Amino acid sequence: MITSLRYRGHSAVDAGPYRSAIAFRPNLSREPVWLKAELKEPVRFREAMSALHEVVVGDFRFRKKDKTAYREWLARQEEEEQAIRKLAFAEGKAQALAKTSAADPADPTKKSAAPPDLDVRFRKAHRLYWNARVKWANELARHDPELFRHLVPCDPVVTVAPDVVFFEGFAKDESSYGCVFLDRDGLGGAQDASLGTTNVDYSMALYEGFQTLRTYRASTLEVDPSGFGVQVEGAGGVREEKIDLPPSWLWLRGFGQLSAATALASTTVELPVETLYAVLAHLKRHREKEGPRAIRFELVPGRAPTLVLEPWDLRIESRGRAWDGAEPRTIKVWGRRRLQVLARLLPIAERVEVR
Repeated sequence: MITSLRYRGHSAVDAGPYRSAIAFRPNLSREPVWLKAELKEPVRFREAMSALHEVVVGDFRFRKKDKTAYREWLARQEEEEQAIRKLAFAEGKAQALAKTSAADPADPTKKSAAPPDLDVRFRKAHRLYWNARVKWANELARHDPELFRHLVPCDPVVTVAPDVVFFEGFAKDESSYGCVFLDRDGLGGAQDASLGTTNVDYSMALYEGFQTLRTYRASTLEVDPSGFGVQVEGAGGVREEKIDLPPSWLWLRGFGQLSAATALASTTVELPVETLYAVLAHLKRHREKEGPRAIRFELVPGRAPTLVLEPWDLRIESRGRAWDGAEPRTIKVWGRRRLQVLARLLPIAERVEVR
C-alpha cells in the first residue's frame, strides 16, 4: 500500500521565555482540520504525549545482530595476543634460564626450585589484569548505548471532536496502541477549531520540544490550518512523502480490529498507582533468564487483586479497590516489558484500570 502524506513544514514547539506554542502540521491530503487553544496543564500534556511517543517508536521485535565486524576484530585480537604470548614466553624462558645458570654455575643444567612467593605474585598480577578488564567492559557498556530511535513510517492521528481532542498511534512493531484524550475543558482561551480527523507530523524534534513545556509558561496547542486552502502542488515548504506501509498497518484494518477487541467481554481490575510502580520497578531492575514471563492476576471476590511476576513468583499485593467478581479467577498476561512506556505517567496518574 502506498500512502501519500503532505505537510506544510514540520510540527514544532516554539519555546519563548514566557509562552510556548505547540504547532502540529496536519496532512494536507485530508479534509481541513484545525485547532487553536491554550493548555491549562502543559506538564500533564507533556508527560502524556511523551508516553504516546514511547508507544509509537516502540519496537520489541527480535533482531539478530550482525557480528561480521566483531568476528574480524576478534580474529585480529587473537593474532595480536598470540604474538604477545610468544614474545613473553621467549623472554620469560630466557630470564628463567639466566636465573638457573646464576643459581648453580657449576651445573647449568640443574633447575632451581620455584620462588616461595610465586603464588602470591601470580594472584596479585591476575587481580590487576581482571580489574582492568572489568573496568574496560563497564566503560564499553556505558559509552556504546543505542544512539538513535526509529520512528514509525506513519504519523499519529489526531481527532478534534466537540468535547475532546485525542491523539492515537500504533507501535512500530504493531504490538501496541496508544491514545491520549484531552478534554476540551482542559483547553482555555477562545478556542478556534474545525472538527474532524487527520494525521499530523510527529518528529523527534517535536518530541524534544515537548520536553520544554513548563507550568510557568503559557502553552498554546495548535493544529495549524495554514496549509489548507492553498495549492498544494508546487507550494513552497510543502513536504510530500511516499510511504510504503505493510498490509497489516492499514488504518482502517487496525482501528477496526481495535474496536472489535474493545467490544469483547472482559474482566476489569482497578489498581492503585503504587502497584503499577512496583511492577515497573522490579522489571526495570531485573531481567529474566528463563520463562515463563507473565504477570499473573490472582482475583478473589471481595479482596484486592494480587499480581505475581513470573518466573520469580514475586507477589505484589494491591491495596486498592476489591475485585467484585462472582468467583475466583487466575488470569495471565504477557508483553509486560511494553508497560515501561507508562513510567512517565506515574506522577500524574490517579488510578490504573486493567482489562
